[in-house]
Amino acid sequence: MRPALLDPLFASVTSLPGVGPKLAVLLAKLTGHEDGEDARVVDLLFLPPHSLIDRRTRPEIAFAPEGTVVTIAARVDRHQPPPRGNRSAPYRVFLQDGTGELALTFFHAKGDWLEKALPIDEDVMVSGKVDWFNGRASMVHPDYMVKVSEADNLPVVEPVYPLTAGLSGKVLRRAVEAAVSRLPHFPEWLDETLVRKQGFPAAGDAFRRLHDPRDAPDMDPQAPARRRLAYDEFLAGQVSLALVRRNVRRTKGRPVHAGGRLAEKILANLPFSPTESQRNAVADILKDMASEERMLR
Repeated sequence: MRPALLDPLFASVTSLPGVGPKLAVLLAKLTGHEDGEDARVVDLLFLPPHSLIDRRTRPEIAFAPEGTVVTIAARVDRHQPPPRGNRSAPYRVFLQDGTGELALTFFHAKGDWLEKALPIDEDVMVSGKVDWFNGRASMVHPDYMVKVSEADNLPVVEPVYPLTAGLSGKVLRRAVEAAVSRLPHFPEWLDETLVRKQGFPAAGDAFRRLHDPRDAPDMDPQAPARRRLAYDEFLAGQVSLALVRRNVRRTKGRPVHAGGRLAEKILANLPFSPTESQRNAVADILKDMASEERMLR
């Protein structure tokens, strides 16, 4: 019987804020549930990120490395909407700092939304990959755009999860964060000496670190948080197997009375005459069944 402490973790993902029926279907698909079966909160806890994006590199525009994720602070200089009637042309917003100019490039963008998000003369922070062409820096569809006054809302290190069609990384991360917030305080079930020797964090802390990696070593399978969760999963499997074996031993066997009468009727009704070897094989089977019957008594 499951402890009541764990009930919130086995609730449907639809109990999480922002997770409606459509998103629940995508999460069920991602976590391997059958059609019509909701994913549970615990399924998101056990969905590990496979990599991370580090946004801590903050160069000035002129020194932004090619093809690398960076975070740049600059002032919005001007907007350049596409020509009227030319939907294929991009919308560009130009930022400047003391070293150069960065063009933020958007395709099929809504100009009124960009004007509100990036007002002229506003100090902003943008994060994404920078490309250089003919000595000009460009960032296509930045991952994040925030005002400098709201810089705390920009994630410094971002975990990256597996996805499925129709599910974005940002939406999934919000759902995972909501699942992590449901974690109760677990009593420690491992031996204190083992925990200290292996450097294991507490179970709840292991889940939190799994979904909030700080550096590349946190993604290593040998990282303390991942080793702790792997050990717990293996231990749970072994305990479950031991309980099943105990119950099987307690179950009395069903005696089989092998007198041989039915065997003789079957042999007599065969459309062929059994060979001597076949009769000996049947006799050996009846002998083994009789031995089992004696052992069960």
